[in-house]
Amino acid sequence: MHTQSAAWNGFIKTCREAEGVQGTILIVNTIATNRIVLKVKLKKAFYDVVQAGSVAEAMEIVQTSSPDLVIAAQELTDGGASDIARRLSQTPQIAHIPVLATTCRHDPAARLDALAAGVRDVLIQPVDETLLLGRVRGLIRAHNADAEWQMRGDTRHALELSEPAAAFDVQGRCLLVCSDRTLLRSQGALLRKVLRADLGQSSTSALMEQITFDRVPDVVVLILPRDLATAAEELRLISTLRASAPARHVGIIVVQLNEDAVLGATALDLGADDLMTHGIEVRELSLRIAGAMRRKRVSD
Repeated sequence: MHTQSAAWNGFIKTCREAEGVQGTILIVNTIATNRIVLKVKLKKAFYDVVQAGSVAEAMEIVQTSSPDLVIAAQELTDGGASDIARRLSQTPQIAHIPVLATTCRHDPAARLDALAAGVRDVLIQPVDETLLLGRVRGLIRAHNADAEWQMRGDTRHALELSEPAAAFDVQGRCLLVCSDRTLLRSQGALLRKVLRADLGQSSTSALMEQITFDRVPDVVVLILPRDLATAAEELRLISTLRASAPARHVGIIVVQLNEDAVLGATALDLGADDLMTHGIEVRELSLRIAGAMRRKRVSD
């Protein structure tokens, strides 16, 4: 299968940025009306939009349009969002393109299957526009960073300056952070049963004391309190982590106990890599942590 080089993708992206385009999003949905509704929302936010009605058509477009993000229905005539994520992951040049899934059904088992396949999140329709655009901005920002590193890697390889990829045999480390000590202990105990990683715990006030150059977690999970005003204050920890020399590249997952679209979008805009809006579900959280660790190690 022919794929475009990262250098060529970077050139295309530079041209689009010069035209004022925030990024290109591929919408994949069998129902044309659903594609149009989503397209209108994204065009208002200055995104370039291309469309497909099936997995096969989407994969053809990916080869020529270099999308920064794919938003696909969970169920299509020839598969769904999970199939697109799996097929993207099989080709290194396009493996870093993130996939968002949309569905009309609240199905926890299907959500877990999608996350295990590599889908970044499953949004239930009708999707809150504020949260949708926050999620889109966050994923495209991460995609652009990945694409830049890949382009540099391609250049080094072409100049025969690249080194063999480093092996990562060390167990990953996750730090669970919450101001509620009782919740921290109970969720930590449950998470240890399913998470294949070293799991530490910290209160929000002691977080930065636990991060040093010789002990940096791969992923920080910040569980926000139910009170929205207090939760908004604790979001400042994201900015603190991103400004910290040892911690600026850690994966950050934010968990909301009370769903709030504006607060969720703010967390993503501040630099959170992932967001759970519907409280703590241990199996889902473990999948998100594993995905964040995988992406962190690839960038490392």
